[in-house]
Amino acid sequence: MVPALVQSLLFGYGATYDLRSVPYAVLDQSRSPTSVALLAHFDSTGIFHRVANLERPADIVQVINPETALMVVQIGPTVESDLFSGRDAPIQLILDARNSTTAGAAIGYVDSIVDAFNAEQRLSRGEVDPPLRLETRAWFNPNLDTRWNIMRR
Repeated sequence: MVPALVQSLLFGYGATYDLRSVPYAVLDQSRSPTSVALLAHFDSTGIFHRVANLERPADIVQVINPETALMVVQIGPTVESDLFSGRDAPIQLILDARNSTTAGAAIGYVDSIVDAFNAEQRLSRGEVDPPLRLETRAWFNPNLDTRWNIMRR
């Protein structure tokens, strides 16, 4: 009875899957007002903390491999022109999926940020279709299998 009670207390209050601090890097190839506005959504959450501004796609390895950043938000060079011409604009999210639970939770948070940005865009420009589309790439664990997370620890 005592072990069950201790486990209930420990796991009930100590173990959580909530994300409180997500280090991320940005590869903004657009450097447009639209990309700045989107990144402001990330920075204003209090959850996402920018640890690097990358210059080239090759720099992604330098922040993901040593686990400096959990994810990289890559904004392509044509995002703003795509939005204003009515085409959907993909934003790529590259995740360190060695811990699939954390990566999955981060995807959920990013989805909500992109949804909020899209809602603002719809209101300000009267568009029907969502302007930004999130594409995710999971490194080290492309299927987000939880067994790799368990085996790694």
